[in-house]
Amino acid sequence: MKKRLLGLITVFWLYACFFPIYAQINISNILATNVNADDAVIELSLPTELDGKIYVVIVWITSEGKQAYLTHVAKGGKHVYEMRHHPEWRGPLKVVATNVNEAVGTVHKATLLHEIKLFLAPERLMPATINMLQPNTLFMWSWNHILLGLLVVSALLFFLITKKQIMIALVFGFVVAWGMMDLRKMYDHFMIVQHIESQQITVPKILEDLKVFLHRAAKIIGPNSWKTEELGVLFRHFAEYKLAEHEYRPYDSSTTPDFIITSKPNNREIVLEYKGYYLVKGKNQP
Repeated sequence: MKKRLLGLITVFWLYACFFPIYAQINISNILATNVNADDAVIELSLPTELDGKIYVVIVWITSEGKQAYLTHVAKGGKHVYEMRHHPEWRGPLKVVATNVNEAVGTVHKATLLHEIKLFLAPERLMPATINMLQPNTLFMWSWNHILLGLLVVSALLFFLITKKQIMIALVFGFVVAWGMMDLRKMYDHFMIVQHIESQQITVPKILEDLKVFLHRAAKIIGPNSWKTEELGVLFRHFAEYKLAEHEYRPYDSSTTPDFIITSKPNNREIVLEYKGYYLVKGKNQP
């Protein structure tokens, strides 16, 4: 059963990574027709049980007949999805649709409330979303750029008011920008933890054994290098996430690390074994 499920996950991952998503996923839910995308966002309502579990693919056709798409991680409940950074999200659109049949949504001109919601939306950094996250924006300005501007303005005001040296003013501006960045991250963490606790989210059962194994393996690996072999895509990514603080060699790397995490030890010296997962020696370890 586990191998069958892993196979299905692997097939989905390959399709999602290497083929045009809108050609492979059934886009059957039309959200709007004949709308103008200039300065517009999409507001979607999704069932809470889909939160973080699927990808929402938004597909649209421009007035010239071009087809384009954007992929977002599903957010349970009613949320705003940013679209304006896509170059094809402009002018009249013939149709806007999504792959999620349960989704109810509309295309809106961005309002102040929408801008605030987009800015405060938590960045849910997970293995499945790490390559898809967009930086928070406020009125289409990147939060990173806003922090840089805040640093300059704070330093300039401090310099003009106090007449202190420019280096002291720059340090003051840096502290202000750093403080604002920290406050934003603290809010992110609070919202994510609150969401996890309210939804009673835990590690999927299929990963529970691997989680226990990796916890034990981390103590053995220590400052040494490691990589994976003979692990499915889902399990490999989970291992990379859990052991991110340890020196990693890509699974297809030709160099031999100090340790190898695998499901097939193949007569190599086993250092740790737990429910079908093995930590074996790569290089000659004492």
